[in-house]
Amino acid sequence: MIIQVLITGALILGFLKLADKENVMDFFGSCTIYLAPLVTVGVLDFTIGYFELPAFLHLITFSLFFVIPYLIINAICETYTTKKKVLLSVGVFAIVLVTQVVLAVLIGS
Repeated sequence: MIIQVLITGALILGFLKLADKENVMDFFGSCTIYLAPLVTVGVLDFTIGYFELPAFLHLITFSLFFVIPYLIINAICETYTTKKKVLLSVGVFAIVLVTQVVLAVLIGS
């Protein structure tokens, strides 16, 4: 699990560094874009499991990997267009989704 977090974080940091041609985001902003939704989703998933709430709520919490990075990018990079903010958020969400699927396949096999 820790290895997945580190690999996903490295991929997201690399993606944001490549996508940020204007050098608007610094290292800490990029880390926040990944760590804020990671902590939020972790706490919500723990709460859902602890109170035995319906499993579909995990899917809703997983969508926070799009919403929270969009809000952070919106706050950090005011000069970016809405299209670029959405594309950066979709990129973060796609990286998290792909690493989650790869982990599920590796554990399943």
